[in-house]
Amino acid sequence: MVSTYLKCEGLEEAREIFERLESKGLFAWTAIIGACAQRGHNREALEFFHRLDCEGVKPDIVSFINTLRACTNLEDLSEGRGIHRRLSAEGLDSDVIVGNALVNMYSRCGYLEEARDVFDRSYVGDAVLDSAVVNMYTKCKSLERARRVFDRMQLKTEVTWTTLISAYAQQGQDLENARAVFDRMTTRTVVTWNTLLTAYGQHGHSEEAIRLYQRMEPDGVEPDEITYVTIVGACGDMQSLAEGRPVHDRIVRAGLENGALLSTALVSMYGKCGSLDEARKIFDGSDLSNLVSWNAMIVAYAQNGEGKQGLELYELMNLDGVEPNGVTYTGVLFACAHVGLLDEAWKQFVSLKTDRGIEWEDEHFSCMTDMLGRLGRLEEAEEFLKRFPQAGGVPWLSLLNSCQMHGDLERGKRVSQEAMKRNPETSSSYVMLSNIYAAPEVAKMKSRLGFWYSRHSKSQDIT
Repeated sequence: MVSTYLKCEGLEEAREIFERLESKGLFAWTAIIGACAQRGHNREALEFFHRLDCEGVKPDIVSFINTLRACTNLEDLSEGRGIHRRLSAEGLDSDVIVGNALVNMYSRCGYLEEARDVFDRSYVGDAVLDSAVVNMYTKCKSLERARRVFDRMQLKTEVTWTTLISAYAQQGQDLENARAVFDRMTTRTVVTWNTLLTAYGQHGHSEEAIRLYQRMEPDGVEPDEITYVTIVGACGDMQSLAEGRPVHDRIVRAGLENGALLSTALVSMYGKCGSLDEARKIFDGSDLSNLVSWNAMIVAYAQNGEGKQGLELYELMNLDGVEPNGVTYTGVLFACAHVGLLDEAWKQFVSLKTDRGIEWEDEHFSCMTDMLGRLGRLEEAEEFLKRFPQAGGVPWLSLLNSCQMHGDLERGKRVSQEAMKRNPETSSSYVMLSNIYAAPEVAKMKSRLGFWYSRHSKSQDIT
């Protein structure tokens, strides 16, 4: 009965029946422990395991593995080590399935050396265990170790291939290795293709993403919605309607154009390419309860200097009862900046926090700073940022750009220090400051000072 209820997803009923059992055998204990661990009731699974001990029932290997799963989910190293000691005492720790569970437990808890020790003791060329170790190393960014284990695997599953590709891709700078692993595969599903395509798109390799996408059909792989979202985004980043329109045609033929993700991606692509009529046509045919679509269209108008239309769309969105978020306000402030509506921008900036309860983010600070900078109100922009110590380096870099635009050297030096304080790893502030110094007026002054210094130093030479 316990087993029957568990198969029917009735954990509560199974627990009640279990508690009513006069004689609880190992099978019943194992079933209830496993059910709790599988359904996320991990602490309860451990409690049942400890009760099993108190009842004098000797656990079997399945009970131990289910309990280890609960320890892994809880990242409970103390309980996990206790289970490991008991497995070792009973000579069960060399079992491949047990080894896999122990590797997962130690790696989830961040103890790589212990996970590695388990792997070395139980290694018999098992694909499941190898995959667990590869996964462990990739999560901990130890890609060289992951690659060594991967290369010695005799049987590589698609999951393992994809895990390694994804790990390389997440590094950003290691896309060559990701591509090399991808090219070694003899069989690839759409998941593997999407992993590499997404990596190219996220790291600015839009052209590579499009070229890879064009290989899918000849390879006999049908793109899915994730593929198209990635490629539409790449076309938008390249501002290439020549590439984007054929992709759009394929989406229509596949009957996917009405999906929220894809319609939003298409609105964004056409907006980035400056084709606002096409963007609006897709927007009008999409699900207008979807906030992301509204955001994409508002931003499209703002990006193309049509701030007035962006603000009108925002008002229409409010009338439709769609609740804005932080991204919406970034688009609205951006639109205000392009139309020069400073008072409206201030109103919206205050409203997003006081009326909507949305936290200000760097994008909002940057929009305001950029707008004040465009209007030449640099002092006001600097004072504005000083009032918000939570503002990061990007808004200060925006102000530094305005200082460069207006040739304000003294303010530029102060602003540069603030930007570097918040983002010490970026070189942008150094570059912008050097550009301010390189401005014609400053260069002329430096030249005069150099001439004066040259004459003055010669007169003081000691021969």
